Amino acid sequence: MNMQKENIETSHPSRLVLLGVLVFSCAVVLYWPVSKFSFTNWDDGMYITDNPLIQVLSLDRIFRIFSSLAFANYHPITLMSFALQYAAFGQNPSGYHLMNVFLHAVNGVLVLILMNRVIRSAEAAFLTALAFVMHPLQVESVAWISSHKTLLSAFFSLLTLLSYHTYLQNRSARIYWVSLFAFVLAVFSKPTAMTLPLLLYPLDRLQRNETGSKSIKPVLPFFGFSFLAAALVLVGHLREKAIAPLAGGSVCNHSVVPFWTLFVYIRKIFLPTDLLPQYPLLQNAGWTYPQYQLPALITILVMMWAWAGCRRWKTFSILTYVYVALLLPTLNFLPLSAPLADRYMYLPILAPLLLCNFGITFFCSRWKNAMGRTFSGVVLGALLVLMGNMTRTQMELWRDSETLWKSVIKKVPAHAMARAKLGEYYYEKGDLDRAIKLTVQGISLGLGNPVFAKNLVAMYIRKGEYDRARESALNFLQQTPNDERFYMQLGIIAARTDHEQAEEYYKKATEINPKNAFAWYELGKFYLQYRSDAKTAYPCILKSITLEPYRADFHIALADCFGRVGDLNHAIVTLQYALTLDKNSGDAWFNLARLLQLVGQNEASLQAFKKAYELNPSLLQKQADSIPK
Repeated sequence: MNMQKENIETSHPSRLVLLGVLVFSCAVVLYWPVSKFSFTNWDDGMYITDNPLIQVLSLDRIFRIFSSLAFANYHPITLMSFALQYAAFGQNPSGYHLMNVFLHAVNGVLVLILMNRVIRSAEAAFLTALAFVMHPLQVESVAWISSHKTLLSAFFSLLTLLSYHTYLQNRSARIYWVSLFAFVLAVFSKPTAMTLPLLLYPLDRLQRNETGSKSIKPVLPFFGFSFLAAALVLVGHLREKAIAPLAGGSVCNHSVVPFWTLFVYIRKIFLPTDLLPQYPLLQNAGWTYPQYQLPALITILVMMWAWAGCRRWKTFSILTYVYVALLLPTLNFLPLSAPLADRYMYLPILAPLLLCNFGITFFCSRWKNAMGRTFSGVVLGALLVLMGNMTRTQMELWRDSETLWKSVIKKVPAHAMARAKLGEYYYEKGDLDRAIKLTVQGISLGLGNPVFAKNLVAMYIRKGEYDRARESALNFLQQTPNDERFYMQLGIIAARTDHEQAEEYYKKATEINPKNAFAWYELGKFYLQYRSDAKTAYPCILKSITLEPYRADFHIALADCFGRVGDLNHAIVTLQYALTLDKNSGDAWFNLARLLQLVGQNEASLQAFKKAYELNPSLLQKQADSIPK
């Protein structure tokens, strides 16, 4: 089987446009229900709803986006995309969902064009693109707002391949630079695109059919950006301590995981019945465990077969290579916090789908009569309908946080992360008893992430169970003695009864991690609230703003410092700036109203009080006390 048969013609442009419209329309219609879905509490807050960095478009924030690592990665193009979307949609999730749907549909069209160019068969390209947009394995990438980076990176990756293929045909320097620029955008949208250059040189050889110059110079700049992206990811993961422990506890045991992973994803393509939004961590990994050993050995044998038969079974060998190359960054050579995820297969799925498509085309070509062609068409149609139904069913799991995590727990009752995240959801809703119960269950099931331990302490504090909160924080500190977050919580607990002890805890938090803006903020707030010492609080609050300049709460505290020393004008200006960061901050409006009242701007003060009350009705009593009679 040869991907470059000369007797197969590329499709007429008008026909390709029609097929593209069909692919695009199918993707939009299939995924339209997600426009009614909510944000989830799985990274959507971190990227969008609670991320002040993207909530106002300004030069200083754009500079910060491009000049710093975020969330253990460097993906400034994704953050810029979120910033533009936030300017358009704000806190309305529908816009973000529809943007994902649009990108997925466009990616489907790009797949159609790319496949038509490479395999020179419009029918095979169309079926591959249709399966790409409809397969249930793609649901996570489209229905989860935070996976926008996957879709964005895939968009630029496909543009890279298309433009590089065009460059190979006409050797235009302009097209070459377009391809390189698209690749840079791809890796800076999501670093997993770093292995894309591994496809460019084989594409070059395939285009030239191993004739002419064999220079690798054109792909060297692509590899340069790949190495840069890899270095930034490594630095980010080391800084954020985001590298997971080795599966099985040793390098030898962990070495089975990449081969096992390749097998599992193939099984999920052809048998997508056990898809999960979040897979449990790997247990008992190693070459001696049959559940890992057999799939890994099968994978190794298939890869050896592909290598040995690279001349006789050229198509199979090339697609095996493409599949492995695209999955390489997520094969757990560097242990990942999520060792398996459907979103990792967004582009790699193309290789198995295309191979399957070749097989279908081969068998269909044997049926020359009308009955055979009709039967094959009915079977293909039934498969696409089945695929669409499975995708719609999987899509419903992403409706909101509660539905998401309950679906995981239903399939895997002992899923520690799902229980803790569901507890987090109920905590945000104010159902503390249910939140505590689920979080305790998640931690008892072996969840080692200190974030959820911190959440549990926060739940006890909010419920007023300070003794249990203190006991839990001290217990967790024994497990992670250098986690400043527990010292901050101990400071909050101690401040009620022992100010000296509280100050000691807060200072300890800033000593452990001087770059934690919230540690400095809590220390400064302690000095304001319990010591009425604005002069000592001021450098602490200023330090927190230096580290996190776009947090409205930090600027409200800074305004409090100015107000307490009588600098009312600076206090007013600072609060007005805080409201540019968060116009829905009731505290900022209320404090601004009081200051305006003090400087005699009674009309403006009254309007600010009214705004504060609209945002936070609990401020009504304070408002009534403050309005001039």
